[in-house]
Amino acid sequence: MNQTKPKSDMIELCGLWLQKTKANDTYMTGKVGNTKFLVFRNKYKKSPKEPDYRIFQQKTFEQYPPPPPPEPKAPRPMTSPFSEQSMAPDNDDIPF
Repeated sequence: MNQTKPKSDMIELCGLWLQKTKANDTYMTGKVGNTKFLVFRNKYKKSPKEPDYRIFQQKTFEQYPPPPPPEPKAPRPMTSPFSEQSMAPDNDDIPF
């Protein structure tokens, strides 16, 4: 017998997985396309008008600002291969 899901007007975005923080708090993660979401219980809730859970979008590589360009290096002084120093004979290399 072929089982099918009941039809609904709702669109499923993603599944959620339970995870644990280092402090042993439970949160959920899910992914839609290349975007990862994290769902945390609102630990700071003080009134019924505040949400029970908060959803955060994890930054993707493209959302991080690019690193600053490297500092330009000071130009090196140009020396000509035909300068006076290079034209002077080097007596140390003469074998006689």
